[in-house]
Formats: sequence, structure tokens, C-alpha cells
Amino acid sequence: AETDTKLRAFAASLRDVPQFLSVETYAGSTGPLDYQGVLRHYMFRNAPHQGEVQVRMAHFTEPGRGGVASHDLAMELRKRAGEFFRDTGAYVTVAEVPPGPPVRAMVVAEVYGQSVEAREQTARLVRAAFESEEGLVDVDDSMRPGFRLLSVDVSQNDAAMHAVLPVRAVAATRMLLSGSALTTVSVDGEPERLPIVVQPDPESRMTRQDIMSQRIHSVAGSAVQLSEIASLSDKPPVYAPMRKDLAPVINVTGELEGFIMPAQAVFRLSRKLQDPEFVAKHAAPGLAPPEILYGDGALPTSGTAVRWTGEWTLTYTVFRDLGLAFAAVLFLIYVMLVAWYGSYGKPLIIMLPIPLSLVGVLPAHAVIGIPLSSLGIVGVIALAGIMVRNSILLIDFADIHMAQGMSPKEAIILACEDRCRPILLTAGAVVLGDGTFCFEPLLQGLGVTMSSGALISTLLTLVVIPASFIFVQKHPDQPAKPPKAPRPMPSPPAPEETSAP
Repeated sequence: AETDTKLRAFAASLRDVPQFLSVETYAGSTGPLDYQGVLRHYMFRNAPHQGEVQVRMAHFTEPGRGGVASHDLAMELRKRAGEFFRDTGAYVTVAEVPPGPPVRAMVVAEVYGQSVEAREQTARLVRAAFESEEGLVDVDDSMRPGFRLLSVDVSQNDAAMHAVLPVRAVAATRMLLSGSALTTVSVDGEPERLPIVVQPDPESRMTRQDIMSQRIHSVAGSAVQLSEIASLSDKPPVYAPMRKDLAPVINVTGELEGFIMPAQAVFRLSRKLQDPEFVAKHAAPGLAPPEILYGDGALPTSGTAVRWTGEWTLTYTVFRDLGLAFAAVLFLIYVMLVAWYGSYGKPLIIMLPIPLSLVGVLPAHAVIGIPLSSLGIVGVIALAGIMVRNSILLIDFADIHMAQGMSPKEAIILACEDRCRPILLTAGAVVLGDGTFCFEPLLQGLGVTMSSGALISTLLTLVVIPASFIFVQKHPDQPAKPPKAPRPMPSPPAPEETSAP
């Protein structure tokens, strides 16, 4: 009831935000489950002290309600939630809809160690590093203590004196606190049989006296109070232990706020955890810096280790695999061009627009405020083929003009005049066509990469390629094989001679 009251009050405080269309609260149960909720294990969030607030926001272009990015609204929501629940001792996490595959959190550190004390001390050190990192919010860990436990200890001697079976006392206490399903019944309209749960009303099970005053039937048929055969004691709260791949682990999680990439946060946190001064300041005496693992490597046999997961896993895996694919693509393009032109230097000129595309991609992402995602790397690989095509057109036409006796400078200038319009039309089609992806959050990284990379690379191609071509022609390299003779341009047919009558 207290959780539901707090959630309703917080939902009412959000009515003044015009971008919020509706707010739903769930106390003691999870809301409608989606893919992100499955990965974050929201289906297990059904305890009475747990709750959820789901906010539905207006579209960015809706008049009077839009105009604010969802991440900015999430930052405002996080600020309000922190102020509202500050004095309640509650743990609050604002989970945004991810632009890609969902993860448990943006930054997750898995702490491994040989002993419980070593893992807990290292986890506290990692949490201190998280809390000291700017832009890292909603810091939490799996060492969160549970609630105070009540233990009902039945005395065998007292139970025997009152002719009460201990199992009856356990069953009666369980029915009082959590109910007991006696049987099931079929109901019209329900696909499955429904259980019939027997449990006293809430007013009869609210205090310690209610628990100890319940009556247990003895073998002789008399009623005996639980306080006559059992005692009630408190147990300190403990956190639920977790394992991954059969190894005990403690998770420390955090969310990123603002224009911060997961890789940046991971590298800065790794430096802090390896800094002896930081470790000595925030860790117990004698604790050595943990070993840092960036991938799925083997765990150390001694000491402690911190393995980075979460969004970092996607970033590390995607950038590694796509980076290797990009290197393979560049190598294959270079080998193909060397085989065709019979030169080692000319293919390098043709491939110059590929790194030139990054001159437009990286600043564009920085200006717009979008991190370079995996889709952005896919766009860079796609741009390689488009930009190389433009270079091939210029070099082929320049070779044809040189075969007709022109100088390298005249040949490349004439080639630029002949192919400037098709090259600009190709770049314009890429910018306008792929630029539509910028309005879709999931494909925004691809749209920014393709449009900015194609525009800047094309403009630089018309300047850098001619200058590089002239330089290479003045300093020819050793041919890889006898070059293929360029195909001459067809000349217009000569006019037929006519004789006067």
C-alpha cells in the first residue's frame, strides 16, 4: 500500500509536463513486458516493495507537445524522481527505450574473486569509481541487502508437551503469511483451472503479535497458541548471491547521461581501477587493483577481476567484427585495383576518398550529438564502394586523355569536367536518399554517416584526386605488371565528301 501511494503521488507530479501523454503505475507487479523488460528481468519484480512507472511520451513533431528529445525528457524525469524519492531510501532507475538491442544497463561491471570478502571489497571499489564518474547515473549493485527476516523457531520439547506436530505449526504460519492453495476450480471463460487460496484477512497478520497469537490444533484436539511452542527472532538482511557460468559474481550497473559513449566511460573507469592512489583511497587496506577484462576471456585463478559487459559488449563486438570486415574490404579493393591497373601507387589514389569520408562522418556526429554506432560503421563500409567508383571514373578518363597525348594536368582537369556532373548527381542521390534515415531514431546513425560522408568525401575527391594524380604521374612507381592499354575514346565519324554537280 505504501509503494502504491508513493507511485501515485509521483505520477500526479508529472502532470505539468506537456510531453507526457499518460502515466501508468504498477505496485507489487510488473507492467506490460517488452523485449527490454525480459532482458532486465522485470518479470521477477513482483514483491510488495517494488513498483514501476511507465510514461508514454508525445511524438517529437506533435504541435504543442513535441519538440523535446526523449533523452532530455529522461534526464528531467531522473531529476524529478531523485528529488521525490530522496527521503524514502528507494532505489530509482530510469530505463529509456534503447536505440538498438536492449541490455541490462549501459555500463555493467561483473566482479569476480576467490572469496566473498574480496568480491565485496572490489565491488565497493567499482561502485566508488562509478559514482565518481561524470555522466554516469543510476548507479546500483547486486549487493543490495534484502528485508529484515523473521524466523519462527519451533521448540521440539514444548511441541511434544502440548501434543502439537511441528509440521502443523509450519503449515499454519505459511497459510497466515502467504496463503495456501487447497484446490483448483474450473471457471467459465478461463482457459486454465484457478486455485482457491485460503488466507486470513490483512488485519489479522500485520504485527508480530498476530503471528504468535495464532492457534495450532494439537493431536488431542485442543488449540495451542504458537507463542507456547515457538519463538520469533530477527535475522540480519542478506543479499541474494548471483552466479554466471558457475562462478560467483557481483554486478555493478550504471546508466549514461548526455553525449557519452560507453567505450569512453569504460576506458576512464578502467584507468581509475588501475590507479594505485584511487584504490588506496576508496578500498580496504591491502586490496590490490583488480584485473580488467574487456571480453569473454578466462577468469584469473587468483586475485579479483572486473569484466565489462552491457552496452560495452555490443560496442566491442560490433566494432571489432566490423573493423576486421572493413580491413578485409580495403585489402580486396586494393588487390583488385592493382591487378587491373598494373600499378601499386594508382590504386592508393583511387582509395583516397575512403579515409576522406571520415572527415565528414566524425564532425557530423559530434555536431548533431549522436555517438558513432555500429550502423555508422556499416555506413562507412558502404561508402567505400560508392567513393571508389567516383575515383575510378576520374582516373579512367584521365588515362584515356593521356593516351591521346595530353599532359597529366590537362588530362585530369578534362576528366573532372567530363565526370563532375555524374559524380555530384551520385552524391546528391546518396545524401537525399539516405538522409531520410536521420528522422528515424533506430537508423539515425546510418543516415548521418551516409549523408555527411558522401557529401564531404565527394567535394574533397574533386580536389584531392586530381592533385594526387598529377603528383604520382611526376613520380611514377614501379609497375606491378605491364599496364593494360587504355581503351581509346571513340572519335566522331568524318563527314562524307560531296562533289558539286
